[in-house]
Amino acid sequence: MSLLAYATVGVVVLAADASRPPPLPFAYAIIVGSRNGGPGQSPLKYAKEDATRFGQLLVELGRYDRSHVRVLHDPTPDQLLGELRAIETALRKRQALGEQTSLLFYYSGHARASGLSLGQGELPLADLRSVLNSAAADLTVAILDACQSGAFSRIKSAEAAPDFSINSVAQLNTRGLAVLASSTSTELSQESDRLAGSYFTHHLMMAMRGAGDLDGDGRVTLTEAYRYAYARTLVDTAATSVGSQHATLETDLRGKGEVSLTYPKEASASLSLAPELQGDVLVSIGESIVGELNKTAGNPIRLGLPPANYKVIVRQPEMLYECMADLVDGRDTPLSLSGCTSTRLDHSANKGDVADVVFAGSPRPTWQFEARVDTPLSFSTLQDFSHSLSWSTDVTLTYYFERLKDDPAHPLGMLTFLQHPSSISVTPRIQLHQTEVSSYFGGTVAAEIYPWRRTGFVGSLAGYFTSDASLSLSLGIEHYFTPNLRVDVSYFGLRTHDQNYGSQFVSTPWIETEDGGALGVSTLWARETLFTHLSASFSRSSVKEPYGLYTTRKSTNLSANFNNEIFLSRRVSFGAALGLSRNGFPYLLSTSVGPLINVFFGESLRLTASYSATFFLDHAPVLGSGYQTVNLGVVWRL
Repeated sequence: MSLLAYATVGVVVLAADASRPPPLPFAYAIIVGSRNGGPGQSPLKYAKEDATRFGQLLVELGRYDRSHVRVLHDPTPDQLLGELRAIETALRKRQALGEQTSLLFYYSGHARASGLSLGQGELPLADLRSVLNSAAADLTVAILDACQSGAFSRIKSAEAAPDFSINSVAQLNTRGLAVLASSTSTELSQESDRLAGSYFTHHLMMAMRGAGDLDGDGRVTLTEAYRYAYARTLVDTAATSVGSQHATLETDLRGKGEVSLTYPKEASASLSLAPELQGDVLVSIGESIVGELNKTAGNPIRLGLPPANYKVIVRQPEMLYECMADLVDGRDTPLSLSGCTSTRLDHSANKGDVADVVFAGSPRPTWQFEARVDTPLSFSTLQDFSHSLSWSTDVTLTYYFERLKDDPAHPLGMLTFLQHPSSISVTPRIQLHQTEVSSYFGGTVAAEIYPWRRTGFVGSLAGYFTSDASLSLSLGIEHYFTPNLRVDVSYFGLRTHDQNYGSQFVSTPWIETEDGGALGVSTLWARETLFTHLSASFSRSSVKEPYGLYTTRKSTNLSANFNNEIFLSRRVSFGAALGLSRNGFPYLLSTSVGPLINVFFGESLRLTASYSATFFLDHAPVLGSGYQTVNLGVVWRL
């Protein structure tokens, strides 16, 4: 972006994206942002920002050449008229070439019924209208966001009304003047600190980004932009102390067709809202609101936005969804509520605007308990080809700091990967062997805390205490690069102490230590019906063995696991796991494989069944030794 200083006026030349269709050589625009008015008028906070954003939007989505969009900050009347005369020269050159020309004039600033307040000076509306009417343009569109801007139409004795029927322009085969004003001749236009701009310009730009494209043809016409901006501005200003603000539209056009203001389908990146989605939608970057709209069911909406990472909040009568959307260049990103954090709204609370949630802080999340019972049955084949049978019961109690929700519109149902809530869980375990009544008792405490919506910390501490003792610790970080892609990195450590290992003549205990790290990638793909998790770990082990003379063995351990789960419907899923590991003791190489099935019953109950077989592949004499495990589990959310 380059800036040319002309006394008190700044002329901003905006950049365009060369990847989009070529700009229209005959389309010109003058964009004015004037913060300071005359005596008795307080400076405006956002007129300059409104003008800059509007000019950039014309370059992004309006097919305007960057050199044909002139953005003026705080001009005097003479400086503004000078820019209009300079544009007039360019328009006449285009007309001499036989081209049908267009001029768009946008003004955000102070105004009275008699004219535009430009600092200490005033440009009479009659003079401005005369200049625009006489411009060498086949089509002129004037957009005025100022107090009493509807008076521009009154000069011609045109009667502006909230409801209208017009014969609009376009394709530049229509000649005439169209004036879109933010208020009537007696009303005050208003700014919003929450929107960091004026109500009218904000909603007009949302319409031009695609919210106003009701017929879904990928372009936004003057008629569509007016209808959307009128309705949303009226709704937002109805509850203000100043009162309702009615946008007006006046046209003096001859010909047929529609005036196309922007082409959202040509945006370098876009956010798509599905036809079935409904509710108040707010799009923001950090604390800055990019746009808000009311989405009704039935029509899809595609918002053309610059590539960035956006927060999207969707408010419905019963639920509030908080989502993250990564918009990348050259791709349309659909918004899926299944990948969002959901909160049930309290009916006793005020149903204010959805944007209040961003600045008032997140609503108090409701909590949820989950109980899970697993009963794994294992059958082992030992090195001497003897057999052993063991059975255990694992009871996991999890406290979620946010209520999980099964989204009926998404095939993945209650998959926690999509919701990544903060939680803490406790898992006591009892294990029985065929030769011993109780040989194992222990448990695990785990926590998953997301201080940020995309990045969380995980940790677990597990131990058991019977004839021997073991303690393991795991600490890690999880980060969502997109709602469907998560990467986690973790450290894990193990300490085992067995006082009774070896023979009765050896009193030295078995001591094992292991430290390592793991990297995991989890993703949803195949139209979000296939969940894949791939992990790899590396560790170093050390064992002190009480075989006669005290010896120490060290080993490097490697393992990899590949898990897939495919959802045949939103209630039934099948999965399969494949693992491969290499360690120094007691076996060199092992592999595991097994299927699983999950069946969901509503939002509260899930049944799971799985089978896995692990084989040790170190030496031929013991080839085939290993163990097989069958597990039946029940998950119940209270």
